[in-house]
Amino acid sequence: MRAQRGMALITVLLIIALMTLLAVAGQRQWWQALTRTASQQFQQQAQWTLRGAETWLINQGGKPLDGRVQQLRLDQQTVSYRWRDRQRCFNLNALGQNGRTDKDGVFHRSAAQRVFAHLLQQQGMDQQAISTLLAQLHQQINAGDNKQWPLLADKTEIRHLSLLAEPRWSNLAPLLCALPSSELNINLNALHADQASLLMALLEGEKDRSQILSLLQKRPERGWSTLDDFISALPGGTAAAVSTLQSIAVLESQHWELLIWLADEQQFAAIRSQWIRHQDLFTLHHRQYGLSEAP
Repeated sequence: MRAQRGMALITVLLIIALMTLLAVAGQRQWWQALTRTASQQFQQQAQWTLRGAETWLINQGGKPLDGRVQQLRLDQQTVSYRWRDRQRCFNLNALGQNGRTDKDGVFHRSAAQRVFAHLLQQQGMDQQAISTLLAQLHQQINAGDNKQWPLLADKTEIRHLSLLAEPRWSNLAPLLCALPSSELNINLNALHADQASLLMALLEGEKDRSQILSLLQKRPERGWSTLDDFISALPGGTAAAVSTLQSIAVLESQHWELLIWLADEQQFAAIRSQWIRHQDLFTLHHRQYGLSEAP
């Protein structure tokens, strides 16, 4: 009799334990479904809010403020955004244009290849390795059948090359970008102290870092008005690299990136878009949702 009562008690306890487990599992699934629904709703609402903020900012016209985080109140939410000038970097797609061989059979690198070679020299690379890397980049950029646009969409597409292994890649990456153009146009008025290496390369190594930093510190508040003003400001007189400057340097930027994001305590949404600016009109080239490494 006692054994039967014990078995009945154990059975009841097992049933209670099973019911408790089922209740906990059901509650967990319900909570996960609720969280998933809330996340999807946030992302959908955030997408419309971010696109609305993007449209409003693009329609404002005027020259964007490079690098400054700003905020915009929209739909009872605070949206953060930052413009980034994409012409204070080296456009890798310019390396798709090769140099030329003269009548004596001597090969002359293009202006973009010369500038990039000086960037590589700053990283301790010798001329043989530089030539090998330039050939690899030229081949990769021109691979495939699509010749309307350069192949590279992001600078990270070349980081697999052995000659760009760490720490060289980390040193070069902040100076590189991949623009929807095969031209190399660097905005002298957009360069900061962090891009001193790029300006040194643009001047083909004729000025040292201290001279470049001094030049950038003395830049007029509104930037150099003409290329001649910049050349006149060069320490030590006019550089022999004037022809390179004339073919590459610009004083206004057409390529811009707009990063817009929205966040609360637990969720985050962002849009990164690339724009081409002609006067005060912007044309969209590419839009990406979520975060990624900046091209």
